[in-house]
Amino acid sequence: MKPISDDVESFTLVDARGVLKTCSRTMNHELFQLTIGGYGLVGVITTVQLRLSPRKKLERVVEVIDIKDLQARFTERIGQGFLYGDFQYSIDSGSTTFMRKGVFSCYRPASDDAVVPEVQKELSETNWRDLYYLAHADKKKAFERYASYYLTTNGQLYWSDVHQLSVYVDDYHKEVSARLGEKEPASEMITEIDVPREKHAAFMEDVRAYFLAN
Repeated sequence: MKPISDDVESFTLVDARGVLKTCSRTMNHELFQLTIGGYGLVGVITTVQLRLSPRKKLERVVEVIDIKDLQARFTERIGQGFLYGDFQYSIDSGSTTFMRKGVFSCYRPASDDAVVPEVQKELSETNWRDLYYLAHADKKKAFERYASYYLTTNGQLYWSDVHQLSVYVDDYHKEVSARLGEKEPASEMITEIDVPREKHAAFMEDVRAYFLAN
């Protein structure tokens, strides 16, 4: 799946001096590039002009694979016309599969006459709360449960504009800390790192070694 920046035509930005600037690929190009990945560090975005496309019906295809096969599988899926995809790693640091095996989910266009059910299999808020807890208390069980669930959704149909939506439990770590008996407040941190596709597997192996050592 291409990043959101591919769908941004332009935006208006209030910079550190309070000056309003229009940024696009042809106007304030360098500022456009810096702001797209700047996490709000460059200034405040006030308006955005987006490219839109018609909603499509999608079929989810799920399998559990090794990371060494991931890039070849992505290339294969892209060649087959799949539009979106993601890979969720094993988090069980006590296993040889840690960060080497994962759930590979991709989405391909479905026929126009395919029927998207009103109700279908999805994780509830309770399911997510349990997964959040297990991700800290029993990583092996967390990944097994997550992978098992996703495999049962293989073949489900979704609309392209909502297929990535899910339940989000706000401030969930308070409950996790309480269940774990943690006395100090804690939270999660999300980090994004861009890696050339051909170097991805080697990079993740280095990350795996670092995580196991630290």
